[in-house]
Amino acid sequence: MEGIRLENPDFLYLFVLLPPALLLFVATRWRRRRDLRAFGRTDTLSRLMTRVSNRRPWIKFLFRLSAMALLIMAAVNPQTGSRLEQAQREGIDIVVALDVSRSMMAEDISPSRLERARLSVSRLIDGLGQDRVGLVVFAGSAVTQVPVTADHRAAQMILRTLGPHSIQTQGTAIGHAIERAMAAFPAEGQNSKVLIVISDGENHGDDPVGIARIARQRGITI
Repeated sequence: MEGIRLENPDFLYLFVLLPPALLLFVATRWRRRRDLRAFGRTDTLSRLMTRVSNRRPWIKFLFRLSAMALLIMAAVNPQTGSRLEQAQREGIDIVVALDVSRSMMAEDISPSRLERARLSVSRLIDGLGQDRVGLVVFAGSAVTQVPVTADHRAAQMILRTLGPHSIQTQGTAIGHAIERAMAAFPAEGQNSKVLIVISDGENHGDDPVGIARIARQRGITI
């Protein structure tokens, strides 16, 4: 990680001494000119004091002021560079089980039930950050289309291709979808596991509640 750090930031307060030093110098120069005018005319004094320069004291003072500022910065000791940091992150593994049966092509929800579901899943994937996602499609049976992965772009590409053609057997087997999703989660790792089931129909021919209990025992939130 790149950045700038100050070893002794408390020394930054010494910079408040520089403006008073400048004001003191200006006041001293003004008093000197006032005192010289008390002795005589300015043009006469200039001819008598040919080796006296009004510019030289300013140059010397600015050098001294700059030297003070550099000494303060040296004491602060700003440091730049790069360092490696190792962080342990607990993410989420999400599997979306999407119903692609023919009934999902109904257009009672514009543009269709399936397209609306795909848009919702796409928005979900966009907001995952570094969390991982997998895709399972189901109708009368279930198939893993995307194993749990951090490659969100690939998941989005495959999501756009999903439809009734993705499953040969028609119907709505939510229990099979949960079983397939459980298998899609990686066995290793301690990430939280979440299963999202999207369907428009009643279940046919299996026991989704009993299978959901098994998923819960394995630490999967549905």
